[in-house]
Amino acid sequence: MKIVTILNSTAPENGATKSWMPLLEGLNKRNVSIIAVLPDNKGVYQKLNDIGCDTIVLNYRQSTYPYARNFKEICAFIFRLLYRMTLNFFATLKLFNLLKNKNVDLIHSNVSVVSWGAKVAKKLNIPHVLHFREYFDTYYHQTQIPSNKTFFKCINSDKSYSICITKDIWRHFKLDANTNSKVIYDCVEVDTNHNDNNDIQLDFKDYFLFVGRGEKGKGLIELISAYAKCIKSVCHVCKLVVVGDMDSDIIYKAKVYEMIYKNNIQDFVIFMGVRNNVDWFMTNARAVVIPSFFEGFGRVLPEAMLCKTITIAFNSGGSKEQYDNGYNMWKQDIGLRYDNIEQLTHYLIHLSENEISMYDDMIEKAYITVKTLYGRKNNIDNVFNFFNDIINMN
Repeated sequence: MKIVTILNSTAPENGATKSWMPLLEGLNKRNVSIIAVLPDNKGVYQKLNDIGCDTIVLNYRQSTYPYARNFKEICAFIFRLLYRMTLNFFATLKLFNLLKNKNVDLIHSNVSVVSWGAKVAKKLNIPHVLHFREYFDTYYHQTQIPSNKTFFKCINSDKSYSICITKDIWRHFKLDANTNSKVIYDCVEVDTNHNDNNDIQLDFKDYFLFVGRGEKGKGLIELISAYAKCIKSVCHVCKLVVVGDMDSDIIYKAKVYEMIYKNNIQDFVIFMGVRNNVDWFMTNARAVVIPSFFEGFGRVLPEAMLCKTITIAFNSGGSKEQYDNGYNMWKQDIGLRYDNIEQLTHYLIHLSENEISMYDDMIEKAYITVKTLYGRKNNIDNVFNFFNDIINMN
């Protein structure tokens, strides 16, 4: 079996790339030949070369329209759109020429917002598998070029297949009626050795943790609002530690800081930036909070559970599905889910004033749930069998 996988990012902390790496290793052990197509030679590029994975580096972008969220983006919109379309056009052409004599069985696009691989697959007359990992339309407010209608027409065409990382994404895009679409949960793993944490200097012990990019859909402002109410109501104040890229949306970043200074809590909110040792922060946190409105799968939630830390998450999307999966296994919740800021505030206050040990049973059941449902073997078995079935049918 020879497959081509198109990645959207080489950043090791990128959720889609993070999910794909153990899959790559597992498929390699099953004698699957993989060619990885990358947008640059950074991040995981060197690791892929070290393990003997063939790589192709091309200059390409997402298959969606650029954002037009502010005056600067509106002014640059046409230029950015034409630039993006031009890059993807030549990337499609180059990849076709590179693959036409390689007897590739299948092309796999690792995220739904980089979908131009379908055109290459069509030219080669081989199957294409698109990995739906995000609510690109509602969560990211993105539209495929030239339109979502055209995109889904392509998705439902001959030799087109898809993998959805949750049942909710499957239903959201109405792929549950498509026999060429399958739900396969991502593999979730954490590094509990924490060998690279000598540089961490924290002058406080108790903290709530947020992990994610600084953008509207992640719900950081709502968390800060609830946190501000919390620390005004408790004697024992836990800090709020924010780990992740805060520069992906400058306007949103300004609103975050405005909210912090408005509530005079700048001494309690600590920004740590992008880290490669997030698991250490999770393990030592009092609780990990996932306030995202529509998380696709939401790796942070099960990763925190593997670190045996209590989780608090907004009851929607992938977070809700993971909590529901746990509830179906144990007939009780495996985390603290909330539907509004008032409930989130209540949980923050409660966890600030009470011992975490009262949640030991919940934490252990959450850990077992993740180990059972999101293990490496399950993920590799399901993807390998799906790919094999597709190739046999074509």
